[in-house]
Amino acid sequence: MSDCAEVKILVDKALKAHEVLPSSLKTQLRETRLDCAKLNSRVTTAERRCKANIEPLRVAYEASVRSELLAANTHLRAAFRKTEQPSNKVFEEVAEGNSKMSEAQFDRFVVSALSDSGLSAEQASLVFHEFGNDNGGLTKLEFASVVEEFLVCTKGVVMTQTFDLSEAQAVRKIEPGELFEVLEGPAADPETELQRSRGRALRDGSCGWVSICDNKGGILMKPTRKPVMTSRRDVSLLESFDSSSLELQKVAAGTALELLEGPIETSQPSETHVRGSAAKDDAKGWIMLIDSKGNSLASCGTTFFKCVSATALTDIADLRKSKPLRKIDVGEVLEAVDSPDGSAQPGATDQVGAQRRYIRAARDSKEGWVTIMGSRGTVYLEEQTQWKVEHPLSLRATLEPGGKVIRQMTVGEIFKPEDEPTKHTPPTTIGVRFRTQEDPPIVGWVLYSSAEKPSVLMREVR
Repeated sequence: MSDCAEVKILVDKALKAHEVLPSSLKTQLRETRLDCAKLNSRVTTAERRCKANIEPLRVAYEASVRSELLAANTHLRAAFRKTEQPSNKVFEEVAEGNSKMSEAQFDRFVVSALSDSGLSAEQASLVFHEFGNDNGGLTKLEFASVVEEFLVCTKGVVMTQTFDLSEAQAVRKIEPGELFEVLEGPAADPETELQRSRGRALRDGSCGWVSICDNKGGILMKPTRKPVMTSRRDVSLLESFDSSSLELQKVAAGTALELLEGPIETSQPSETHVRGSAAKDDAKGWIMLIDSKGNSLASCGTTFFKCVSATALTDIADLRKSKPLRKIDVGEVLEAVDSPDGSAQPGATDQVGAQRRYIRAARDSKEGWVTIMGSRGTVYLEEQTQWKVEHPLSLRATLEPGGKVIRQMTVGEIFKPEDEPTKHTPPTTIGVRFRTQEDPPIVGWVLYSSAEKPSVLMREVR
């Protein structure tokens, strides 16, 4: 092939040299030029035929190397699983505290510690160069990719508790796209001859057996690289799947994290909210009436009134002998409460025929007596549904959890609804458990909301 290329270069130079000759010389050398053109054509044809003959050999050679590499890697991983040692701990020992494991260190480890694999030093070297980046050795993540085996589900498959399909009970269904860490196998079922492996589903940590192919030869689980993710922004690594748990460490954007479990999505129960305004200062917004755990934060069990015609707040029930405390304006919200002497009765009529009630004003918490309906039928107060705050809560501009907080409402405050209460399901929380690559490594959770962009992205380790 190289000889053909050299001939084509020489012929091309000769043809270009012919083009710059004087016309008289071009005529004399016409036959020479034709011979060069014919030679170039024959060389091109020979080169094409040579490539056509070599290509199958190249493909066959690469397939042979790939098959040899796959077999070597399979034996190596099976032998490593028998050690029951975590890859990060083994890496520290073999690499002797260095950030990378050299080819010589890797070869010694395979030949000595993993002698059950049956791999020679040459086969170990083949595996090393397949996973290494030719940058001076294997990193901790690259070494983990060598010794740990992962599958990705291509078609829904049932994970069972035991190897034997005829007696196995289902654990759950593995969905397409799910990642699965192999802990044992594959081994052929004696009755169905299906290849089956035992492992752990990364989504929720559940363990069991899965079939690699179906009975028609269709692929259910296929090999994939070790899952590693990168933080796309600064995130907190938490102790548990709980946003209030201890922060173990801040993780900077771009940091590579070893995926151990997840992503796990937790469904959130619905919450009940209502839109309106605070009776105290008319601040408008949304409040939560019932949280996702079913706790009631505000109630409407007490009788409330709204002033529809200005009236007076007085000190005693007898309108003729009472003294005014202040004016009750139209629109004010009043809460019916027991009078200090226990004499307040709903709808009680005084000596002049007016219906009177002891109340507490929502605006300033001042208490006293008011007229609900005058002796001539004039209506001053109308009974209306209002909400009384039972636990401290936030008045927000929107019903979303991340909505702007207008102010905090305190226990006892009254809230005037503008609409009927509405149920709202908040965004789900997604959690991913990681192991950092520092020494010593830290294991923790990264949490984010389904309403935002994921905090981490999958990346590939060679």
